Formats: sequence, structure tokens, C-alpha cells
Amino acid sequence: MTGTTHGLIGVCGAFGLSRATRAPLEESAVMVGVALAASGLPDVDSKLPLAHRGPTHYLLTAALLTVLVAVGAWRFAGPEFDGSIVAGFACGYLLHILADMSTVTGVRALSPFTRRRLWLLPRRLRFRYDGVREHVLAGVLMLALVGGVVGSL
Repeated sequence: MTGTTHGLIGVCGAFGLSRATRAPLEESAVMVGVALAASGLPDVDSKLPLAHRGPTHYLLTAALLTVLVAVGAWRFAGPEFDGSIVAGFACGYLLHILADMSTVTGVRALSPFTRRRLWLLPRRLRFRYDGVREHVLAGVLMLALVGGVVGSL
């Protein structure tokens, strides 16, 4: 998937989570912003000497990084810690992995425990990078996001 689609998925997921938890506006904004940033992080492997969709796409990596973000946010915020940074990070990072599990190549999300690739969709519904289905998904996500924002005003 493209970075744009990953970003839209992360933002929509975090926005939905913030509405579902009735988070105040400030916390919602933090959650959405952090999710947008985190939704691109798994693809840093393309800029490093790592296999694409390798360790940065493992669920174990997502869990460990989320714990590190939680500890850092808690230490930084102290008694003001509200969890919106952690929720946004987990949402953006995990939704990136789930989105890639909807592609033709899938993801080895359970590595290092198994090398087996995982998919969320049946073969004929899987996305190709920058393909028509992905563009349709991006359009639907944009409409859902605009509708959600307008509906929450």
C-alpha cells in the first residue's frame, strides 16, 4: 500500500477510536496526529538495510514499540498522562500491519515465531500496490473521514 493509504487508514482508525471512547477534542487531536505519524513507521525498513515487511512488520515489534512509547509518554507527562499518545501510536502502527496483511504479498506478522505469511482477505480481494482497489479504498476512507468529522461537529 502507498504511504497515503496507510496514513488515511491510521487517521480513520484513530478518529474512530477517539469517537468510540468519547475522548475530549485535545486528546482526539493528539491520538489522530500520533496515529498518522506511526502509520508510516513500519515502512522505515525500505530506507534501512532490512527486508521490506521484515522485523518492522512483526506484531512483536509493534507491541515492544508500543510499550516503549507508553513508558516514554508516562515519564514525560507524569500525572497528566492520558494515554492518547499510546493509543494513537498503537492504532497507527497496528493498522499499518493489518493493511499490509490485505495485500497480495501479505505479512509475516507472527515472526520470529513462524515464517508463515498471513493475509486478512481471500486471494481474489487482496490489494496490489497503488492499484485500483487501493485507490477506491482511499476514496472511501476520505469520505468516511469527512463524514465523521462533519458529523461530530
